[in-house]
Amino acid sequence: MVERRCGVSRALIVAAVLLLMLSACGEDALSDLTVVEEWIDDGRTPVEDRRGPQPIAVDPNVPRSIETVLWHNGWEPVVASDPAQVIIDVWETSNLEDSFVQASPNEIAAALPGVKIPGTLPAAAQEITSQLVYAGTTGFLDQGVVAAFGFWNTEAYSVNRATGQLGVLSVAFEQELPLDPLDGSEGCDRFGTVSVCEPTTVGLHAAWWVTDIDGETLVWLDTDYRYELLRRPRLARNEAEMMANSMVLISALRPPVEG
Repeated sequence: MVERRCGVSRALIVAAVLLLMLSACGEDALSDLTVVEEWIDDGRTPVEDRRGPQPIAVDPNVPRSIETVLWHNGWEPVVASDPAQVIIDVWETSNLEDSFVQASPNEIAAALPGVKIPGTLPAAAQEITSQLVYAGTTGFLDQGVVAAFGFWNTEAYSVNRATGQLGVLSVAFEQELPLDPLDGSEGCDRFGTVSVCEPTTVGLHAAWWVTDIDGETLVWLDTDYRYELLRRPRLARNEAEMMANSMVLISALRPPVEG
């Protein structure tokens, strides 16, 4: 009986010490962990870390090639050659609930032939996230945005978007091409009610700076796709235009190598 009482006493002492430690940390001692978990999950489908080599060190004061930047989803091999099958294969890796499904650059290039991405990024760019966008739980791509890319100045999902993202590039199929590819003035009405619509050009394509409740977005058309680059506060306007003017085929990219 004495030995048992001693054991209970030790347990009570340990419990009391733990309570004191948590009290010293304050009421938010555990709440921050929940917030960070929400940032990391981001409503997307969890994937294993298959990012491969770390990004190549570059001059922090000059733009960098996209081929030196880390991809959050790595370079997952693509087996199927049919875009429709790739779209199904990516969907089946998800939880079959979220519309945004993590996909590697290889998978997106195979699912969306001819899709492009900026070949030059700001010096602060460290990591890229990439998703295919589905229509609810159908397993088919959405009728609007079909792919999304996040450009981060830190490890993706380790902080919230406002802190960690430089910008977000959304890609959609485009059917309504302007009559004059260099005349953006006719296109402002396509954006509905916005605060500002400023026609411009990106390369040889009509483009628009559109400002609405989401912020300032550079929109342009290229072949079968419409690209919309949402500019976060840390991305300067001239940097966004630099990115838009450096578009390259994702299928032509190569993964970064250790340097």
